[in-house]
Amino acid sequence: MAKKDDKKIKNENEKINKEEKNEEIPVETEKKPTYEELEDSIELLKTEIENSKKETEKYRNAAVSIKSDFENYKDYIEREKKDIERKTKEKVLKSVLTPYSKLSISMKYKETDEFVKAVEMVYRDFKKSFEDNGLEFIIPERGVQFDPFEHEVMDKVETDEVSEYHVYEVSYPGYKINGRVAEAAKVTVAVKPKKTEPVKDENVQPENNTEDKEEGEE
Repeated sequence: MAKKDDKKIKNENEKINKEEKNEEIPVETEKKPTYEELEDSIELLKTEIENSKKETEKYRNAAVSIKSDFENYKDYIEREKKDIERKTKEKVLKSVLTPYSKLSISMKYKETDEFVKAVEMVYRDFKKSFEDNGLEFIIPERGVQFDPFEHEVMDKVETDEVSEYHVYEVSYPGYKINGRVAEAAKVTVAVKPKKTEPVKDENVQPENNTEDKEEGEE
């Protein structure tokens, strides 16, 4: 009985060995590169490295050129900015020189009757010079409705002469530059007067009572 079992086990082991041999995958042996192939690979890598160096140098030179151009552009913009500022100042100064010259001449005749007219003329010239340079005065007339975008309330006055929340008086003119409010006009606005009730005097007696008293005395 033992011999049959040993034989059975032996047959099973042989069967397992055969199955394992059938499942084995043949391993391909790696082919080693030849000396010539290695040399070719090295040359190819050298060429790629050289091309990378040239490409890097190209980008570096481009970056240096861009930086140089940008610095030149900054200098150009700065020169243009200063030139515009200079020309603007010259334009403004030239525009006020004429009325200033007229004012200087008018001051010599301030004791004469024509002095007031001369000053008014100079005032108009100054105003025109400002307006020619984009400046517009904000001087609201009395009775104009208060505009919070162009007016600033400095004071309030109780009056019936002007509608409520309308301009009563201009304390200081404002101005715009190129259509944009630079400083609001300082104004006084009107408000409705407060109603006051008459004060009663307790010492004053009604007239009827006085007459009754006089009749009684008689």
